[in-house]
Amino acid sequence: MVSVDGGPKSIEEALRLFDELKVDLLVVEGFHKLIAKRPDVGKIITFKDLSDLEERIKETEQPILALCTFNEEVARGGGGNLKFLVLPRDKDELIRALEAFMRSPQSRQSIGL
Repeated sequence: MVSVDGGPKSIEEALRLFDELKVDLLVVEGFHKLIAKRPDVGKIITFKDLSDLEERIKETEQPILALCTFNEEVARGGGGNLKFLVLPRDKDELIRALEAFMRSPQSRQSIGL
């Protein structure tokens, strides 16, 4: 695992890091508005409450890999047929979702393979 202090300032810089570091997976936080409509980027949506989730999910295109919260009360209240991962409790399930995406044909297309 490689951590970059300060992080990239743009999505283009983040994608350059992806190429330069020769990594299989790059997790970047804070670019929701820039990547929400991109079908070539797998997304993990994090949210505080159901209204936050509703706002984020309506402006996000697939692939959505996971819906994550730190708020166990929200998860207990349920979201209809949506499945929420509560972090850090469900970290292994999140890792499995990421691994499945990385093995998928959609992931391979998004990185040009």
